[in-house]
Amino acid sequence: MDAATSTEPAAVETSNATARLLETADDAASFLPALTNITERAIARWQDDLSVAMSRTIAVKLYKTSIDSTRFLARKVSPEGASSLVHVGNWRTPVIIGATRELVFACVDALFGGDGSEPPHETDRPLSQIELDLMSHVFTLLAEAIQAEFGKVLDAPVETLPAAATLPLDDTGVPDCTMIGCIVSLDISGHHQQALLCFPHAEITALAPRLAACTADQAPRDPEWARKFSDEVTRT
Repeated sequence: MDAATSTEPAAVETSNATARLLETADDAASFLPALTNITERAIARWQDDLSVAMSRTIAVKLYKTSIDSTRFLARKVSPEGASSLVHVGNWRTPVIIGATRELVFACVDALFGGDGSEPPHETDRPLSQIELDLMSHVFTLLAEAIQAEFGKVLDAPVETLPAAATLPLDDTGVPDCTMIGCIVSLDISGHHQQALLCFPHAEITALAPRLAACTADQAPRDPEWARKFSDEVTRT
């Protein structure tokens, strides 16, 4: 009974999020290609900045994009990982940046002069303040890259909060709403780790016309895009 009880909320949450996505698939098709294009540019800029900070070449790429609830996406990095909130202008919901525990250890090792390939594997202790401070720097580099590439679209100041070991939901202005989650893959000395970048769906939808206008090299819209996107979500 305990096992059934523990899995029920996740099943309901996933179902609700999938329903929300299928209802807005046509709308998502109008802005997601442009959002992906600009996000990839920001990630490329972050890759260059991380490589300088870690004194080695870091390979970073956008692995997957999906639409789901804040709480569901947050499970990909918390509670063991680290996360930070990025406030953008007057947006009601902040952008969320998260890192798995493995990525935190790899980044800390690389920033301290190691190669990031043999990070510690402690699982029974909280992240130290030093580790969180270093991840704040890593997250700030990504936020700065986002501001640089999204500048013409956002036209608003960006403020990155210090990294935390848990993602504060509900009680500090992070509602469990629909988010566009970008899973980012980082290769540090041959070891692949993941970070999470979440944009509030409502805010991005409002920016759809400006996103398209600021993406000059955006690929032509595929008329089958919405159907393919819905099929992908249904399979997962």
